[in-house]
Amino acid sequence: MTSKGLFFKYMRENTKQRLWSVALTALLCFFLFPVLTALETSIMLRPDNLSKDLSVEAALAEAKLKLTNEMLNMYSIQNAMLVFILIVAAVVLAASGFSYLHSKKKTDFFHSLPISREMLYTVTCLDGILYLAVPYLVFLLAAGVMLQVKGAPFSWGTLLIGYVQHMCFFTLVYMTVVLAVILTGNLIVGLLGTGVLFSWGPGVAAVVSTYFSEYFMTFYDNGNFLLRWCERTSPVFWYGTATGSDHPTRMAVIALAVAALLFGLGMFLYRKRPSEAAGRAMAFKVSEPVIRFLLVVPITLFSGMIFRSILNDDIWTVFGLICGLLITSCLIEIIYHFDFKSLFAHKRQLVISAVAVAAIFLGFRLDVAGYDSYLPDDDKVAYAGIYCDALDNNAVGAYHVTPRMYRDGYSAGMEWASQGDVADKMQISDEDGIRVLREIGAQGIETASRQRKHLNGGQDWMSETDLDSRYDSIVLSWHLNNGKTVYRNYRTINVSELREQLDSIYENQSYKLGMYPVLSLQADDAAGVNYKEEEDCSHVKLPDEQTKAALLAAYQKELMALTPDMRREEMPIAEIQFKTNEMQAMIDVIRKNGGYYDTFNQFDYYPIYPSFQETIAILKQCGTEVGSKVTPENTEKIVLQYQGGKIPEDQLAPADTELGKCQREYLQNNSRREVTITDPEQIAEILANSASDDMVQINQMAEAYQGINIAVYVSGTEDTGAVSEDDLRDSVNSMEENEIGQTYTVDAGQNVLYDGEYAADYEMDESGQYGIYQRSFRYGKVPEFVKSTFGLTPELMRLNRVFAY
Repeated sequence: MTSKGLFFKYMRENTKQRLWSVALTALLCFFLFPVLTALETSIMLRPDNLSKDLSVEAALAEAKLKLTNEMLNMYSIQNAMLVFILIVAAVVLAASGFSYLHSKKKTDFFHSLPISREMLYTVTCLDGILYLAVPYLVFLLAAGVMLQVKGAPFSWGTLLIGYVQHMCFFTLVYMTVVLAVILTGNLIVGLLGTGVLFSWGPGVAAVVSTYFSEYFMTFYDNGNFLLRWCERTSPVFWYGTATGSDHPTRMAVIALAVAALLFGLGMFLYRKRPSEAAGRAMAFKVSEPVIRFLLVVPITLFSGMIFRSILNDDIWTVFGLICGLLITSCLIEIIYHFDFKSLFAHKRQLVISAVAVAAIFLGFRLDVAGYDSYLPDDDKVAYAGIYCDALDNNAVGAYHVTPRMYRDGYSAGMEWASQGDVADKMQISDEDGIRVLREIGAQGIETASRQRKHLNGGQDWMSETDLDSRYDSIVLSWHLNNGKTVYRNYRTINVSELREQLDSIYENQSYKLGMYPVLSLQADDAAGVNYKEEEDCSHVKLPDEQTKAALLAAYQKELMALTPDMRREEMPIAEIQFKTNEMQAMIDVIRKNGGYYDTFNQFDYYPIYPSFQETIAILKQCGTEVGSKVTPENTEKIVLQYQGGKIPEDQLAPADTELGKCQREYLQNNSRREVTITDPEQIAEILANSASDDMVQINQMAEAYQGINIAVYVSGTEDTGAVSEDDLRDSVNSMEENEIGQTYTVDAGQNVLYDGEYAADYEMDESGQYGIYQRSFRYGKVPEFVKSTFGLTPELMRLNRVFAY
């Protein structure tokens, strides 16, 4: 018989012996695809579930479109549940296919057959893959036919691409399990080995990250290195990452290539594997010390960190290391030899592991490599960047957000940049800029040195700090001439001592171009403009393209000219958003599908300061009055109430004095009495010396006093920003064809224009007569009548002061 005939004959014989595997996978795929599709079809196309706002035909078409999107998403690589099921199937099929290697009788039988080991290995591997691939494809196609029969719009290409992607990742996981089974001689040990191959890489990454975070005061984890390490050392992690990747096909191709390499490695090991290995823990003696070392060291380090996290003490950390070393080594010896007498059978290897653990621990604890004192020389830096909340508190969550539309086309999510990513965008390369960043780094190194002294517990290093200063974190990114990028995060550094340096950085052109993407935006890339004041959003009606370009140019010029001193004197009064064409395209798709697009109102808004006179003037020409939402004229009353923390009795004035009585009445009582202001002059003074809570958060260069809550009651509800669905649709439909930027980003059905995060900034009173806006005082500008009413002294006000640097 030819080798080809023998190959297929053995495939049939192997299948006969594994009919349960075929039946199990067929049953699984039958319920996963045709049955689940039938259930979803019955539910979504049921007349009771169709939209009542549309005609029958339109409602049915909408339901069919939703059904298609739902099912394609269910079959795609994004379905985490399907990923989990296929991983389990890979483990079962691989472990059962080579289970004969764990039985001496079965191993002798199969190896006595007139078949080469290469063919035996190949047939067993291929059968296990086909047992899933064939029923998966058949029942998936059946599900697709069921959708087409129902008249749902359908893409066979999308369906088959998802199938191929899943099978590539399935093959990678499958071959990993095959390798684990070949390396072991016992089923239980083989399954444990599978767990090791799945989790060793991510486990090591977690331990390394924990030690860096604990012992290096300036460590910054942007996630990139550890994420790449996890992805490249764990097939399960690689598969899971693909569910949220923008390039799953590329990842699937890589998975298939690695699976092919593992197939070759498995064949080599299968040829070398002695038949006598059946029943032993490990099939190859030479692998025992290597695997022991690779397991003992990270598990021991993890054990030490557990004790440190509880007691924060070096002695207990060492105790945890010793316990972890002995227990892990003994357990592995028991697994290897199935004998308690072999607990310390390999003392030399135990000593080697102990030396490695000690070296790693001391390297971190003593910072032998000088990690926390690193500061690159000027001539080694190509360019650098910085991120500090004290400069721009709103950057990560507002200016550096990338919208991602979900596959269903009904909504979008937000992908936030990390602080390191933002710093990377600032290509500060001038001599003065690098010098200033090195001065900041030097201050950070000094702070880290003080923090390191308190690593062994005891008094918190913050007890040494100046309570009249602002402390914040600063992330520096150094892009070196050799192509390497180095990050340092100086945590809880006194930024007040760095005022001169931070001011210099803020006025650096490269900083602003990296911090504010709007400065690089071209007019042709802007689809339209939105305006936000007191968390109420509106569309700026631009008459023509020239006005849009002029507004963008004016804002860019004034934002670039903004200085720290200007920000200390002014608070923003509104925000502006230049909607990009890419964002508008997503909004159009979501609006067409009747989805929720309020997400786009939650980012990319930039502050408008009172000094931005040219911007304000152009907005006025477009019908948008900046600063008109809350004015003395439309404010009916203001309610003030103390909202700070409890004040110790010894810090209050004597109870028998007028000041003491006021303090106990307004600052101490559980009720904390409210003060209602209706006098027009006092209202005007309060508004002039306060700002919206949201604006206070944006501009933290200006100090604020947040001990008094200011609730401004604005009369009328027509300008609150809440619109009905019909009003919004009429507004959109009434636009002229040449009107720029149909950029409404609110979900009309929600009848609100602000995100829940900011709901506290605007609300309606119970009567529905007033819109209520929350504000905070500027520090140092609290009106005297407010101070006297509440009994506020400079010492008490300092307790609720929001420090600027």
